[in-house]
Amino acid sequence: MISSSPALTVAPGAAPAMLHVLVVDDDEDIRSLICQYLHGYAMSCVGVGDGRAMREAMASRPFDVIVLDLMLPGESGLTLCKEIRSQSAVPILMISAHGEPIERIISLEVGADDFVSKPFDIRELVARIHSVLRRTRPGASRPPASAATSRRARSSSATGGSMSACASCRTSRAW
Repeated sequence: MISSSPALTVAPGAAPAMLHVLVVDDDEDIRSLICQYLHGYAMSCVGVGDGRAMREAMASRPFDVIVLDLMLPGESGLTLCKEIRSQSAVPILMISAHGEPIERIISLEVGADDFVSKPFDIRELVARIHSVLRRTRPGASRPPASAATSRRARSSSATGGSMSACASCRTSRAW
């Protein structure tokens, strides 16, 4: 069973709690890289490699958003997206090295809230996470001001300001 209860609750006037993100990608390097960078953006992240592990993670705790790879071994991201959407309203961002228009369209039609093509700049992924949360939970996706300030400092010193996740080269590119 997939939990559909929201992990994020914000009292009026209070800073938002840490966002909880589930990353489902069979490429361990990409999954780890995404989680590592999301931590720098004041988000907790759980990374898993397939549908079975996704279900286990979702049964153990609620997530604010799911980043789901389209091409997974066994069950495809599309199949998992349909399953999640049939049981939950949690926002889903599909990611894929194949960004053909038909794949984007089908992903959105089966229930994804957004689609990002690999390689992508991590700041774009973070911006899309916040954007989808603004659309689905108004007022719930604003990071605390102190997190934004420290995030910029870490990003500038660690990567020179930008990072890109590359599925085919299995590394990150920073420039």
